Amino acid sequence: MQAAAMKVLIPGASGQLGRALQTMVPATVQVQALDSTALDIRDAAAVENAVAAFLPDVVINAAA
Repeated sequence: MQAAAMKVLIPGASGQLGRALQTMVPATVQVQALDSTALDIRDAAAVENAVAAFLPDVVINAAA
């Protein structure tokens, strides 16, 4: 049985850090990278919905 891939959510995906993080992710990791048009981190309900929909193991906040 193969282990499930780790899931990583990256808000702030279009910024310098977000883009750099996306280039470093191993192929075994499932990433959902969202820019500010897809996820406004100032909107708590939107963040909660994004996390609930993707169920990440890790959130790396690259949003400034």
